[in-house]
Amino acid sequence: MHCASNPSNPLRPAWREALIEFPVVGGRASGMNHARVMAYCESQGRVVSVPSSRNHAERAKVIIDDARYGEHRPIVDMDVVVHFARNDFDGLSFGLALALADKRAPRYGVAGPTGRIVATGTIEPLGKVAEVEGFNVKLACVERELTPGDLFVYPARNVSRTDALVLEVLQRLQHRGIVLRAVEHIGQLSDLWNHGIVVPSSDAPEGAPHTGGLAMTYTAEISRATPSCLLFLIDQSGSMSDRVGEASGRSKADRLADAINRLLYELIIRCTKNQAEGPRNYYDVGVIGYGNGVGSALGGPLAGRDLVPIREVADHPARVESRQRKVEDGTGGLIEETVKFALWFDPVASGGTPMGQALRQACALLEPWVQAHATSFPPIVINITDGEATDGDPRPLAEALHTLATADGNVLLFNLHLSARPGAPVLYPESEASLPDEFARQLFQMSSLLPPHIREAAGSAGYAVGPQSRGFVFNADIVEVIKFLDLGTRAELR
Repeated sequence: MHCASNPSNPLRPAWREALIEFPVVGGRASGMNHARVMAYCESQGRVVSVPSSRNHAERAKVIIDDARYGEHRPIVDMDVVVHFARNDFDGLSFGLALALADKRAPRYGVAGPTGRIVATGTIEPLGKVAEVEGFNVKLACVERELTPGDLFVYPARNVSRTDALVLEVLQRLQHRGIVLRAVEHIGQLSDLWNHGIVVPSSDAPEGAPHTGGLAMTYTAEISRATPSCLLFLIDQSGSMSDRVGEASGRSKADRLADAINRLLYELIIRCTKNQAEGPRNYYDVGVIGYGNGVGSALGGPLAGRDLVPIREVADHPARVESRQRKVEDGTGGLIEETVKFALWFDPVASGGTPMGQALRQACALLEPWVQAHATSFPPIVINITDGEATDGDPRPLAEALHTLATADGNVLLFNLHLSARPGAPVLYPESEASLPDEFARQLFQMSSLLPPHIREAAGSAGYAVGPQSRGFVFNADIVEVIKFLDLGTRAELR
């Protein structure tokens, strides 16, 4: 990208240019094409000229208009000239590449490294990025052409609705060092025209959630009019039957089920302002189990339900058990008393660890939820596991989940690794430096930054947290699980 005057005509305004590639499939046009945008920095006629292709001129104008929505007036009105390397292509999947080139071309003082960028996706009104047809074929072209360090940008919707073979290709690209970005809005790529390409590192790992420079504040009021959503992804693989190191000899699955049931009860209490009224519908709640299969893990009358208003959760436990607990007797001793314990979720431990399928289901559930609750505090997804995914690298699906957003912020994904082994847990780290292996780094990369209110609560609870701390705990015991669940669901209720 550069800015210069035209030497053959010194009166012509200074210009800048940017080039973004896009895959084309079908016929003789198959391969990599590119959209090259020349932006005339001082010209404000809002002219979009496509001298190389009459066929694409009108479509290019609409795409650029849609992508410039919300920009400052000088950018909205800037004249550009668009060139394609080849004109013998059809469809609208070049829209994201064109929009990104249009965004990058006019900026002054762009810092940071440049590199090869390939994009596919259609642009809708207000800058939304929609899925493309034939994504698997386009992806095959990308796999042939790209080299380590290149950036591939694609619609998040294609990932949340795609098949296992496509996910395998994305995982291969990631392993080869290709930088992947799944987006729902052109604004989520604003770092590419403000600061150049962001290359993953230990401080900015691949899989980190992207806010795209949008105002992501995580300050929306949670009320009955604007509820939020809590979705728990629970590992139910066979290894969850391992016993934890304590006198009771209970399994990880047993202890985790107790923790989830206790949290659901506490959420009901938090949402209850007075007993006569009962709990207010401040949350939609879901529990997805993944092991032999993937699906709702709620039992009783709520069996098979995915997202349930908290009032219905309160009204329909699977059962209520009588349990013994020890309490002080007032004289320095302990006595046992019987308490009622509501259960919505039972322990299960069987099969593999299809974490990727669970994340895909979370995307499918939350995509319509965020559309229906556009001004709400965004959903919080808490993934609890004791081992590595057995269905491939889950990071591309975690990235797709991160791109879902309300006006208040992107979906938050927190990850907790539950261990039965001795050793100090790693709590809310700011980097990968303290993590012992690739599995831990993978979960870290999938985890969201802690929003300010949760970071403040964690600091008040005595945790060492900083501005880059993530919602991630590794090698946790059941005590840390309970604390993690409490912190991860903190919010102001109105």
